[in-house]
Parts: sequence; C-alpha cells; structure tokens
Amino acid sequence: AAGIYKIFGRSYAALAGANLVLLWILFIIFERVAARWLDRPGYLFAMGVAILYPFLAREAIMIMSDHLHAVLWFASFAAFMMLKPGWWRGVAFGGLISLATLTRPYSMFIFPLVWIWPSVRRGMQVGNREWAAGVLAFALPFMIWTARNYYWFGRFMPFSSGGAGILLYHTTLEWDYDPYDPKNYRVWVHDQEAKFGGDSAGGLIDLASRRGSQLQQAEAMKRIKQHPDKFIGRVLFHIPKLWVSVGSNEEGRSRALPLLVVYLGGMWLLGLAGAWIVRHDARWHALLLAIAVNWAFLLPFPGEARRTIPMRLPMLLLAGVAASHAWRWWASRRSRRAEPAR
Repeated sequence: AAGIYKIFGRSYAALAGANLVLLWILFIIFERVAARWLDRPGYLFAMGVAILYPFLAREAIMIMSDHLHAVLWFASFAAFMMLKPGWWRGVAFGGLISLATLTRPYSMFIFPLVWIWPSVRRGMQVGNREWAAGVLAFALPFMIWTARNYYWFGRFMPFSSGGAGILLYHTTLEWDYDPYDPKNYRVWVHDQEAKFGGDSAGGLIDLASRRGSQLQQAEAMKRIKQHPDKFIGRVLFHIPKLWVSVGSNEEGRSRALPLLVVYLGGMWLLGLAGAWIVRHDARWHALLLAIAVNWAFLLPFPGEARRTIPMRLPMLLLAGVAASHAWRWWASRRSRRAEPAR
C-alpha cells in the first residue's frame, strides 16, 4: 500500500486497481501451471473451482499485504515448476520466495528446507550453479532489508520490527474464552491494552511493537508451561481451523459455517488425497514440503484462515490430481460394466 500511495497519492481506487491486477496475475499463473501439471479432467476441475473460490476474491479487495504475499508465494513455485533447470530458475525461485517472506514471515523456513531436500534436487534437476544462484537470490533481499532496518532502528531485524508474541498470547486465551463470542471481544483488545499497555514512565506501549510483543510472548510462555495439554489441544484444533474460517472475535461465528465446512473442508480433503497420490513423485516434493512447513509454522498461532491464502491454489492443484484420479477410476469402472459378458 505504501508504494501505491507514494505513486498515486492516498487513493483507494489505485490500491483496489493494483490488487485487481495482482488477482489477474495470480489466476494467469495458476492457469499456466494447471495446464502444464494436470491432465484434462484435473485441469477443468481446478479451474472450475478457482474461479469460484471465495477467499481469493475476498482477500483481493482487502487493504492488507496477504494478497501480495499470496501472489509472490505462488509465483515463486510456478517459476520453479515451469522454467527449465538453470541458474535463472534458481534466481527466480529464490528471489520471489524471499520477497514473499519479507511480506509475510510465515514462509521463512520454506526455501532453506526445499533447497536442501535431496529428492527435490533430484526430481527438479537442480544443479550446483542453480543451487548457488538460488541461495544468493534468496539472501540478497534480506541483506538489503536488514541493513535498512539497522540504519533506521539501530538493531538487527531481518523481518519486521514486531514479533509473534501477540498471536501466541491470543492462542493461550482461547482455552479460557470462546474466541467467537462477541461478548469476549474486550478480552482480545481492551483487556490486553490494560495488561500490557503501560510502562514504568506511564506511557503506552504499542501491542504490535517489539516491546509489546516481548511482554506478550513472556506471558504466553508462562501460561503454556502451566497448561501444556491445553496448548497442544489448541494446536490440534488449529489444523482444520487454518483452512475453514469459523468467524471473527468481533462478529462471532459465521452464519455460513456449515457451507464453509462442506466446501472448504471438501477441498482440503481432496488436496490431502492428491498429496498422497503424488507422494512418490519427486517433482511435487517442493510444493508438498512448502505446504507442510507453512502449515506447521502457523499452528501455534490463532488459526485465521486468511493466513493460508498462499497455500489454497497449491492445494487446489493437488485436489485436481485427486479429482482426475477419481474420474479415471469411475470411467474405467463404467467402461468395464459396459463390456458385454463373454
């Protein structure tokens, strides 16, 4: 948003237009990947679902960085899956996933794990030159951003100036309060401000600041040590909650929750089935690892479904694999039944 405002002024129309262009780019990239990696039935299924996917359309109109993160995240893997092996592919993948990680830190462990995984290097024919080019392309944006933060803030900050303390503390509150009861909205906002918002000088501390995050993380760790079983229970609950949006603290549970469970939950199960089908195909291992790492990183924090926006199209590709597999099985069975008995 800052870049758009700097060019066009504080124009919401320009920001909406930029998000719309990003949405078009995302769908064009997805169509190209689906056409290359899926057969005809899988392609038709994936594209049919993609044009009706509610989260993608909704997030494209939100004034947040999640949409940009999703585009960069998927573009990085599209480059890795579509370009020919060589140093340029390494630069494209490493550079794009680095920018995605700087936009949202959820994917910070994806590149290191994917880039050292033996089956990924073997299946995608990653040579030494490409591997080195990818490492440099991934590191360079972080070096520039870290230097910039050190210049302005005087400390080593490779990501944002805040932290994950507020999110971890919210998770610990979930076992004492129903996060989807609007009556408890004060717990998530006003009570936190009262608990962590004052310092020794009587001033206020921004809860999203580095200091605010440190205070909340310390309290969260204290509560987790006191109730480890409850924390494990919340982490397990976050597994589906990351995918199916339940509602919000302020407005309560979504009235469309049954539909979301059936629709989004169904797509999730199809994606998992597709992942199982391609588990031995090393060409898919980079995408499978990225989804697993990103998901695991988010589990300790409140399961907002918008945080999994980058993984929805990759999971839809896997759902396309499962749908194609089911279609071919059904067609084969129907064909056998149609054959005359000998």
